[in-house]
Amino acid sequence: MAVVFTVGVLLAFFLSPGATAKKNQITGEIKFEGVTYVEKKAGVWVDGQYLGFLKELKGKRKIVLLPGEHQIIVRRAGYDDFAKTIVIEPGQGQRYAWSCTKRGECRLQTNPQS
Repeated sequence: MAVVFTVGVLLAFFLSPGATAKKNQITGEIKFEGVTYVEKKAGVWVDGQYLGFLKELKGKRKIVLLPGEHQIIVRRAGYDDFAKTIVIEPGQGQRYAWSCTKRGECRLQTNPQS
């Protein structure tokens, strides 16, 4: 009976929200937003490493980086490449909205309003 109680207490501790939902205070997360098909199908590079299409970079594939400077490049065929150097602070997230015009110009807006 004591073994069942001990196992129950351990499971309750490890499955409690406080134990499983702690936010990482060392790394920083980057979130990208794109509205149109063109923007969502853009490729994202961080520090020269291809990470995937903009629409794929969420959930399990979210971008989590160590603090410091990082170079972000967003590319789409037929449009100008957009490059920006960003600074990641520990435990903080940043949001970027990427938009393109029909003339082939693209821009990245930092922390867009929801």
